[in-house]
Amino acid sequence: MKRVLIVEDAANYRRWLRGQVSRLVGPAEVTMAETGESAGAAFVPGETDLVLLDLGLPSDDSDPLPRVETGLELLTRMRSADPKAVIVVLTSHRELEETCTRAGCDSFLGKGDAALAEGLAAALA
Repeated sequence: MKRVLIVEDAANYRRWLRGQVSRLVGPAEVTMAETGESAGAAFVPGETDLVLLDLGLPSDDSDPLPRVETGLELLTRMRSADPKAVIVVLTSHRELEETCTRAGCDSFLGKGDAALAEGLAAALA
C-alpha cells in the first residue's frame, strides 16, 4: 500500500486531493499536514512514497500566514532526505516552476489550471 503525504493548508483543497488520491492511486495510507512543521514531522524518508506539496504554507501554528519559502524549504529537505520519494508541487505560483524543478520536484502543477485533475492523474500514474 502506498504512503501518501498531502501538504496543504486549505482544508477544502486537502479533502479534494485526498479524493483524487483515492480515485487515482487506490488504497493508500494518507497523512495530511497543514503547516511546514507538521509536514516535516509527518514525512518519513524511505517510507513516504508520494508527497503532494503546496508551496504557500504557514511555517507552524504560531505563524498563520502562508509563505512560499516554507514550501520551498520543505521540498529541498524532503528531496535531500529521500531521493526516491515522488514529490508533486501544487501551487498558484507558476513562476516558480524552474526553481522547484531544480530543487527536485518530480512534477509541477498549477492550482486553478483547468487541467489540474488530468495533470495530477498523469503525475500519479
